Amino acid sequence: MHFHRFCIILCCLAATLTNAASAATDTLDKLRRGQPLVIGYVDQNLPFSTSEGNPEAPKGFTIDICRQVVEQLQRSLKLPATPVQYRVVTFDTRFSALDSNEIDLECASTTVTRSRMEKYRFTPSYYVTGVRLLVAKGSDIQSLEQLARQPVAIVTNTTGEALVRKQDELASLQLDLKVYESTEAAVEAVVKGEVKAFPFDEILLYAFIAGRPNGATELDVVGRFLSIEPYGLMMRLSDGAFEQAVSASLADVLSTREAVRTYEKWFRNDELDAPMNRLTKEVFTMPSRDPAFP
Repeated sequence: MHFHRFCIILCCLAATLTNAASAATDTLDKLRRGQPLVIGYVDQNLPFSTSEGNPEAPKGFTIDICRQVVEQLQRSLKLPATPVQYRVVTFDTRFSALDSNEIDLECASTTVTRSRMEKYRFTPSYYVTGVRLLVAKGSDIQSLEQLARQPVAIVTNTTGEALVRKQDELASLQLDLKVYESTEAAVEAVVKGEVKAFPFDEILLYAFIAGRPNGATELDVVGRFLSIEPYGLMMRLSDGAFEQAVSASLADVLSTREAVRTYEKWFRNDELDAPMNRLTKEVFTMPSRDPAFP
């Protein structure tokens, strides 16, 4: 009898915990109750996201797109006024921040990959780039193959890291991989000659160069695309209804002239001149969920 009652108590407790976990990750329900949407972003990640010394009021292309998405979400779902809070994450902690419910939506520059799609939900792409090599100006390096047995910078938990490790193994390059916790440290390592190259998303490499006083004379982006990197907004795997609503709102946003003006604001200015590439033009008009290649 006591054992039977104990089992009932355990079952009730398990159900309670399950319901609590579901409620904690039901972001749409949270927004309907007027609670804040918490957006995570990576700092010093222009043109996509940066705090510029004010973490609660970030700026950048993805930040502006996310603001437009939230406004569209409010209109389409007739939500009450949606307060937005911002939290700084890193390329390494962005995933755990979602897992722990610290953030509800990640708005930075996260590549959609097959492995990530198994653990998280993504919108269709809003920008497409690819991995190339950052090297010292005047370097004769043009490919990973030329870097065999030489020091190469990688940043923890990025697609650049995964790509380089895979190519290193497949081609037996015996790269001397130097792991850095931030892109700033990896770029500085190239400048100081600690590494021969830093493979990373092309547009961000150009942004790093533009952001340095002597960037154009210190650094260069070289070689062919080593991958195709579509960026999407990331959410918890359990947050299906929220993801569908955000994806629909993103598609509406990207079809407007305002989205094009937002692109031009962050990519075509005095610091950076990066015309919209063909693949990004396509995802603005035809939403795509194709993951990164390879």
